[in-house]
Amino acid sequence: MTIERKIGMGIAGQPTGPAADVAEVFSTDLYNGNNSTQTITNGIDLDGEGGLIWIKQRTGTNSHYLHDTAMSASSDYHKSDSTSAVGTGIALTKNSNGFSIASTTWDGINATNHKYVAWTFRKKEKFFDIVNYTGNGATGRVISHDLGSTPAMIMIKATNQSDSWYVYHSANGFGQYLALDTNYSANQHGSYPPVSAASDTTFTTVLNTGVNSSGSTYVAYIFADNSSELADNQMIKCGSYTGTNSSDKLSIDLGWEPQFVLIKHAAGNGNWIMLDKMRAMTVYGGDQYLFANTTKVDELFSFINVTPTGFFFETNEGQVNASGKYIYMAIRAPMMKKPESGNTVFKAIQRTGTNAAAFVEVGFAPDLVINSRNDDGEQSQSEFKDRLRGRKASIKSHAVNVETNYGNATQDLVSFDSNGISLGTGAYSQINYANRRNILWCFKRAKGFFDMILYIGNATVRTVPHQLGVKPQLILAKARNVTNYWVTYDEPSGATKHMQLNDGNPSTASGDHWNNTEPTDSVITLGDGNYTNRNNANHVLYMFASVDGVSKVGTYTGTGSSQIIDCGFSNGARFVLSKCTTVNKEWHVHDTTRGIVSGNDKRLELSTSSPEVRSSDEIDPHSSGFILDTQGDMNLSGKTYIFLAIA
Repeated sequence: MTIERKIGMGIAGQPTGPAADVAEVFSTDLYNGNNSTQTITNGIDLDGEGGLIWIKQRTGTNSHYLHDTAMSASSDYHKSDSTSAVGTGIALTKNSNGFSIASTTWDGINATNHKYVAWTFRKKEKFFDIVNYTGNGATGRVISHDLGSTPAMIMIKATNQSDSWYVYHSANGFGQYLALDTNYSANQHGSYPPVSAASDTTFTTVLNTGVNSSGSTYVAYIFADNSSELADNQMIKCGSYTGTNSSDKLSIDLGWEPQFVLIKHAAGNGNWIMLDKMRAMTVYGGDQYLFANTTKVDELFSFINVTPTGFFFETNEGQVNASGKYIYMAIRAPMMKKPESGNTVFKAIQRTGTNAAAFVEVGFAPDLVINSRNDDGEQSQSEFKDRLRGRKASIKSHAVNVETNYGNATQDLVSFDSNGISLGTGAYSQINYANRRNILWCFKRAKGFFDMILYIGNATVRTVPHQLGVKPQLILAKARNVTNYWVTYDEPSGATKHMQLNDGNPSTASGDHWNNTEPTDSVITLGDGNYTNRNNANHVLYMFASVDGVSKVGTYTGTGSSQIIDCGFSNGARFVLSKCTTVNKEWHVHDTTRGIVSGNDKRLELSTSSPEVRSSDEIDPHSSGFILDTQGDMNLSGKTYIFLAIA
C-alpha cells in the first residue's frame, strides 16, 4: 500500500482526503521535440488512475493539445484555444509512471527544434475528475462525478461538434460563465446558466447547446477547492480576488506556495494566463507565460511574485490587477513529502564548459545550483543560482557584492528545467566558459531537506513563513540588491550567534540578525538589522535540515586523530559542507564526484575564491557518513564544527 493510500484512508478504508503528495497527481514537464518516440516520466499513474495531459508548444504558435485517458483513441485531442470538435492525429500513450509520445512529426507535440510544456492532471478525489456524458436536451440534467467534494471549477466541451468551452467557476456563481477559448468577461446567462447546481456527487446542466444538446457528446474537466481541508492536505484552490489597478502589493493568501497558477479577469476581457514554476514563476525575476485561449509562444513578463503562502502583485498590469474581479486556480508546490533518497534531491556534476548551448541532465528538477570552478590553480568563484530568483540572477558566495544579473539570457544559465538545466553560449559566464572546468552542486527543494524564500526587508522585527515543514538547522541569508555580508544560522550555535558564508570568521554574537529567536517549523524570526532585514532590500534565504538516511545537519568536536562522523547513512556521504565555529577557518566542501577517498581529497572553499586544494587528506569515506583524518582544518583538537552531509 502506498503512502498515499495509508494517509488517505479512514474508517473501513474509505477515502478521507487528498493524496499525501501533490507530486503524485500533478506535474509540469518540459521537453524538447525530437520527431521520435520519447517518454515523459513524472511519477503519475495515468494508466491505472486516469487523467489529463495538456501540451503546448513553447517556441511556436501551435495550439494547446489536450488528451484525456477517457478518450476513445490515444490520437484524440481537444484544443483549449479552439471551438472545434475532437480532433485526431497526435500519438500519446498513458503508462503507470507518466506518458509516452510516439514517433511523430506532429508540430504540436513533438517537432524537432521546438520546446514543449506538458501539464499532467491525475484523477483523484478532492483534486480532479473527468466525466463524459451524452446530452439529453433537458433542463436540470443531473450528472454524477467522483470528485468527492463540490466542484469549484468545471470546464465543459462538446466533443462531436464545434462549440465554445463553457467554464463554471464557483467565484462567479451559477448565473455566469467564462469561455476557455476566448478572452471575454464573465457572461450573464439569465435563467439558463450552463451549470445551475453542484454538490459533492453531482452537477446540474441546463438546456444549452454548449453543454446539453440532445444526442451530443461532452467532456467535463472538474477541479476541486481544498479550502475546507486540513492545511497539510491541501493541494488545489480555486478562488477569486478583486484587482486594485495599483502597485500596492495586493497579496493572495493560499496558505502555501503555488507551482501552477491559472488566472482570468472575470469582470473584463482578459486572457487565461498559465504560469508554472518549471518554466519560470519567480520573485522579481519574470514569469514565462502562455495563454490557454491563444496559440502564442511562451514569453517572459512579470505578472506575479510567489511567496511561501501564495502570490502577490506589485503592478497594475491589466491582465492580472486591473479593477474588478479575477478568478484563479492554484496548485500547491511539491513540498508535502520528505524525500526517501539523497539521489532524488542532490547531485554533483563535473563538466567542462563549451561556450555552446548545452543541456545538463540532473535527473530531477533542480531548484538551486552552486557552481564552482576547479581548474588547475584557477580561482573557484562559487556562484549560487536558483529557480525562484530566475535564470539570470547569480550570487557569489565569497563576496559581499550584489547579485549579478546576466542581461542576455543566452549567456549563462538559460533555464531551470524539469530534468536539469540549460546553459547558454557562456562567453561571459562562469558556468559554461570554454574549457573551464566546473563542479555543479544541484539541490531540489523538498520537505524536511531544503527550502528557500525571498522577501523584502522592512527593518522591523518580524517573522517570515517557510515551507520546510521542520525547524531549519542551517540557514544561509544574503541581501540581493545591496552590498552586504552573507549571514548564517546553525542550530548548534543557536540564534544568538551567527557566522558569515563569505569569510572564515568563527561564530559571534548575532546582534539583530535573528532577533535571538530560534526558527520554528513554519517561520523564521528576523531582527531589525541590515543583514537579514534591511529596509526595502530584496533578500534570499536558504534553509537545510536533517532527513533520516538522506541528509544530516550536525556538529562534532575535533580530536586531532581519526574519527568517524556517524550521519545515520548506509552508503556514506556524497557531499559534506563543514565549518569550524570556534576559530577562523573557511567553509569547506567535499564531494564524491571529485573524490572523498582514502588518500588526498579535493577541497573547495565557499568562503574564498581560492583554487581547489588537492594535497590534503582531510576526509575519508565511511558507510555511516564520513571519517575525519588528521590533516587539514576539519579536525583540530578541541575545536567545534558544524556540517551538512548528504547521503
